[in-house]
Amino acid sequence: MMKNLLLSAATLFLGTLSFAQANVDITQQIGNLNNANISQVGNSNENYITQTGNRNDASTDQLGSFNYNESVSTGNRNSIDVTQVGLANENYTTQVGNRNDAVVDQNGVINLSVQNQTGNRNSATNVQDGFFNWSFQNQTGNRNTAESYQYGDVNTTFQTQVGNRNYAGALQLGDFNTADQFQLGNRNSAVAYQIGDSNVVSQYQDGNRNFAWDYQQGNNNSIDVTQMGTDHVHYGVQLGNGNSQTIFQSN
Repeated sequence: MMKNLLLSAATLFLGTLSFAQANVDITQQIGNLNNANISQVGNSNENYITQTGNRNDASTDQLGSFNYNESVSTGNRNSIDVTQVGLANENYTTQVGNRNDAVVDQNGVINLSVQNQTGNRNSATNVQDGFFNWSFQNQTGNRNTAESYQYGDVNTTFQTQVGNRNYAGALQLGDFNTADQFQLGNRNSAVAYQIGDSNVVSQYQDGNRNFAWDYQQGNNNSIDVTQMGTDHVHYGVQLGNGNSQTIFQSN
């Protein structure tokens, strides 16, 4: 029922828009040997790219209508690759540092992606296929990796990493799932799989070399993991509906 209401709202929203407007691209490059490739097919798509530094690369492919992208790279040898297919998808990617990499692939309607990278050699990947999915990826430090894959509708992912060589990965197959991953320190790993609807995972790690791995298959399950200190390990599995786990580890 809720999903049908959201689809109806999307239809009404899109019906109020005019499909006769042109596409807009504004690309600015300050520095040397920067590269930008833009393709816009459809109506009322907007793309804004700013590259400051040397040897940065940006690519934007928009197919559909009312898609919006902002890509900003400050530093050297950064890369941003954005693909938007559908209607009214939004992406905001900001990189400050060197050799950072960001990939965004949106296919559907009114999906939102936000990526912020500060440091060097960080990697962020966000794939969204469906309606009303949200993904927020924030990385501060060096050699961190964040991956979010959303297939369905109204899924939400929060990935925040502060430190070095951390990994956060989330896969959502279904609707109304939420994954919240926060890591402070070095060499931590957080992995979440959600298959079904209305599942919630929260993974908080403060320290070094901690590991959290959670798998949910079913509906309305919840896992809350907190690990503080070093070298903690957690594995969580939920098969069914309405299960709950709360884990706290410290040293």
